[in-house]
Amino acid sequence: MQRLWLTLLAAAGILAASPARAQDPRAPRLEIGATFSGIVPIVIEDGPPIVAGAGPRVAVNVSRRLGLEGLADVLTGLESYGTTALYQTQLKYALRKTRAGRVVSFTVGAAGLAWYDRVHDTRVTRPDRSIAVYPGYRRFRVRPPTTLCAGLAREQIFGRRTSSYLAIQGYVGAVGGVAVRASVGLSFGIGGYR
Repeated sequence: MQRLWLTLLAAAGILAASPARAQDPRAPRLEIGATFSGIVPIVIEDGPPIVAGAGPRVAVNVSRRLGLEGLADVLTGLESYGTTALYQTQLKYALRKTRAGRVVSFTVGAAGLAWYDRVHDTRVTRPDRSIAVYPGYRRFRVRPPTTLCAGLAREQIFGRRTSSYLAIQGYVGAVGGVAVRASVGLSFGIGGYR
């Protein structure tokens, strides 16, 4: 457990380390991107040791320091029928910005799970040789966001319209119990970074 805390502190130090400069970069009002993530439960009960996911991320920057993000990851590595997805909404507050285009932010939000399942028609031959047809159906279920998440995110602007995204967050709640989520991705700024 002590090794896990040291690893988390080291990751937080790497995310936060950047020299301060005179002028802050300005992010566009809307950013659209994609992330790849891994969720590692700290206490493993019946689930897998790591769950991978990928999906879209949308950020609306309300001010120079405050933004609202929404993301959804289709998860793999779970034993479930159909498709399982993680959705998350979070606030991000920029702690440090540099002229070189690095932004370190604190994030806090809530996450939940959603499922999509499609069952095809089923045909069963009865003993009298008649065929019973059970129609197919589609089912979509969403569980309310019952997991709190908080962490650090680092963005690096490396083009007029492109930035990279790296985040590490802790989860407490129904999604994974107590877990750590690490994600990496790309974002494209609508209107460009200034």
